[in-house]
This record gives sequence, structure tokens and C-alpha cells, in this order.
Amino acid sequence: MAANNSMITRANTIFRPEDFVTKSEALAMMLTAVCMEPVTAAQVDIVLNQGQQFSSDTVQWQKNVLVKYNNYTPVDFQNFGPNLCATRSEVFDFASTLLDYTAPNGQCKSSICYDLDLVSGSSLFATYGSVETMITSIT
Repeated sequence: MAANNSMITRANTIFRPEDFVTKSEALAMMLTAVCMEPVTAAQVDIVLNQGQQFSSDTVQWQKNVLVKYNNYTPVDFQNFGPNLCATRSEVFDFASTLLDYTAPNGQCKSSICYDLDLVSGSSLFATYGSVETMITSIT
């Protein structure tokens, strides 16, 4: 379902459902879930020209995701640790921050949420009452 909704790539053909996700992977999935596109490499260059620096292990797609997320909450690019495992707390923070900007405005109807709504027959938010309750119940 995630690949069908462009939340993850099909380039990696190894199915590893028990593996952990990195912080940058979790953030990328959250951005996609709320219909936010990462920024472009040109937009990352603007941030770099302003003196910001990324840790040496940060690759381009991760920079694109981090700069986008930085539009909503300050990110310490140098110490973010894009390849570290994401904790439940970090995933919750990503979701909570991004939903604060999208849910009130109804900016999108995420395909993944729509698919889940069809399966359950009801709105995820109506079912759980709040983002916090939904995430806590799922994790």
C-alpha cells in the first residue's frame, strides 16, 4: 500500500517488514502521508548558502526532506542523525507537527488515509477523536 501511494520507493526490492526505519525515512513517510512534497535540491542550496550545514552522512533526498520539515519546526541539520533509528516519540513529533499544519486546513485527502477509510468504513480521525489518540493506539 505504501509503495502504491508513493510513500516509499520500489527501488529497494528487499522486503524487510521487521527492520527499523531511520529518522529520515519516518519523516519522509509522514510528509507523504499529509501530502507535502520534499523541497528540491535548489531549495536545499539556498539553505546551504545561508550557512546551514548537514552532517556528512546526509544524502540529497534526506536534505530535501529535512529542509521541508524545517519550514514547520526548527531542525538542527548537523545533529539530526538522519540514519539513526526513529523512536516512537520522534515519529509522534513528526506526525503531530505536520498535522498541525495540514489537518485544520484540509489541504489534502491523503491516498493512504483514504484507502484506510475505505477499509474501516469510517474516518480515522472520527474513529480516534484526535491525532494523539490515533498514533498512541496504532503504536
